[in-house]
Amino acid sequence: IVGPPNAGKSSILNRLARREAAIVTDIAGTTRDVVEVRVILGGQVVWIADTAGLRETEDVVEAEGVRRARRAAAEADLRIHVIDGAAPSPPPGPIEPQDIIVFNKADTRPAALAPDGALPLSAATGEGIDTLESWIAGFVSQRAASVEAPVITRARHREKLAAGLASLVSARDALAQDIGAELAAEDVRMALLST
Repeated sequence: IVGPPNAGKSSILNRLARREAAIVTDIAGTTRDVVEVRVILGGQVVWIADTAGLRETEDVVEAEGVRRARRAAAEADLRIHVIDGAAPSPPPGPIEPQDIIVFNKADTRPAALAPDGALPLSAATGEGIDTLESWIAGFVSQRAASVEAPVITRARHREKLAAGLASLVSARDALAQDIGAELAAEDVRMALLST
């Protein structure tokens, strides 16, 4: 999720996560690091990342957050560009054909102000969240259907899969050696956490 400061990126993440995963304040620059959450949309596991607001800043910590936000956006399979309905401006950075543009704060501004193709949404009221979830799930389903076999290209993904596999092997060994179901269950829990 990318966009300018205070556009509502963290609020949208919290709506998608159905919990308060990211801190939300009226202070621009609250989010300074990438906040990732795992959600299930349309039966698919999806990782969604909230990022720092994209802007020029002299603050060293915020500038690092912006750098990380740009990197996360570049590595993402799909970007959700959030436009602040209270202060509309064009989305920053390149827009890929599959990317989603969200016109947030639609509860305070006429949806007619939204750019063509943008999804009017209100993170405050939840209006449009179901549609956003459907669009994301549709993208993930199309992507999964078009890939014959999963290809792991990112080192982070390989590391998580390797850790998960190691935990599952440990659980299998614990059960085979009759060490105890509790220890095997803990290994399975660790495997789930590594995904």
